[in-house]
Amino acid sequence: MAKKPKKKPTKKKLAPMLLPIFLIFLTFIVIFVAEYIYETPWESALGNDFEGRLGEAEGGTTEGDPNNDPANNPSAEGGVAGSSDPADNRDLEDTTDQDSNDSKDTSDKDSGEEDRNSSGSDSDRDERSSKDSDSSSDQDGSNSSDSAPTEKSISVAENLGVSETSYTRYLTADLNIRGDADKNAKQLGVFNKGTQVHVIGELSNGWVKVEYGSADAFIHSAYLSTTDPTARPPTREDSSTVVNSPGATEVLVNKDYRLPSSYIPPNLVEPNVQMAPNAPSRLLRSVAAEALQVMFNQASEEGIELYAQSGYRSYNTQKNLYSSYVRNHGYERASRFSAQPGHSEHQTGLAMDVTSESAGYKLTQSFGTTPEGQWVAANAHRFGFIIRYPQNKESVTGYMYEPWHLRYLGVDLATAVHASSLTYEEYLGY
Repeated sequence: MAKKPKKKPTKKKLAPMLLPIFLIFLTFIVIFVAEYIYETPWESALGNDFEGRLGEAEGGTTEGDPNNDPANNPSAEGGVAGSSDPADNRDLEDTTDQDSNDSKDTSDKDSGEEDRNSSGSDSDRDERSSKDSDSSSDQDGSNSSDSAPTEKSISVAENLGVSETSYTRYLTADLNIRGDADKNAKQLGVFNKGTQVHVIGELSNGWVKVEYGSADAFIHSAYLSTTDPTARPPTREDSSTVVNSPGATEVLVNKDYRLPSSYIPPNLVEPNVQMAPNAPSRLLRSVAAEALQVMFNQASEEGIELYAQSGYRSYNTQKNLYSSYVRNHGYERASRFSAQPGHSEHQTGLAMDVTSESAGYKLTQSFGTTPEGQWVAANAHRFGFIIRYPQNKESVTGYMYEPWHLRYLGVDLATAVHASSLTYEEYLGY
């Protein structure tokens, strides 16, 4: 039987076989190009991780760097020197020149911010430090009996060294007592302002070691003084002289000359003049009261309305008044505007404080700039009064400018003092 001839493959059957081969080949080309031009997602992730680690090595982060630990770096924030924590009850204050200037510029702004950022009292902060310390010891393996003994941490005082000394000082503020020369050290107690402490050691960072039972105790030297800040400073009144004639119209009463505590002026009356609302004392000696009435009447005719505010005060009244000012303002400030008992001209019965509606019926230096105050300054001598404490004469009189304080001397003497442009002390040659 004759064999049938083989059929030649047609182009129609070959085409379906070439298409898949072409697509596979094209896919490999695309992948190759993509590999060459772009990073794949996993390569990109690896690259970012590597770059991040490189950034850490070049300064991106310093976690774990011992030089960034405040305990090892005194200049770092929160370290030993150069830090100040008003919320920490004045533990320390930076005493370096540059940082001191910075502190002057920012202490007020920063103190409120630090108080807001502070998350609790000293005990809270100390407790957190203790917990951090315990956590750290656990990580170091200090609780493992099989581990090698860890090196004891060196305190700031041990690291800097303590120079022995011996002297006493007073504290100018309430101050925490710390177990190390660091404001973050354990608080042992508190010294009150004015406490006298015995300093037994000094450190280069400004802290000092003080006696406090048997414990190592430290405070900062910025709050030490050779004088007791709570004691009354010496004043001119301490060596003052009692005047011989307290009832004389021309008697000089100031910080150097005082009236007897028992002195009460004669003939005290209430002048017939306008009184300021709630005027505390309205009496004057009759001779001064009559002169005041004439002056007020003349002022009113010229369109000037004056009000009497405070006249005679007894020794005891002045004592209570001065004591209240001292409690509220301190000795130095109170003594600029208030007299100690016996040293007040108001006890003579010859002094009256005056004011006006334009000054709010108050005793204020602005009274001197009002029409009423200017009239008084120009005309009071015509009626026997002087402005006893003129402007820019505090170094002489001992008291700040008081345009409201009038002292009766009589017309002749008052006119002479006014014409001299001198204080009463200067006019009398004292």
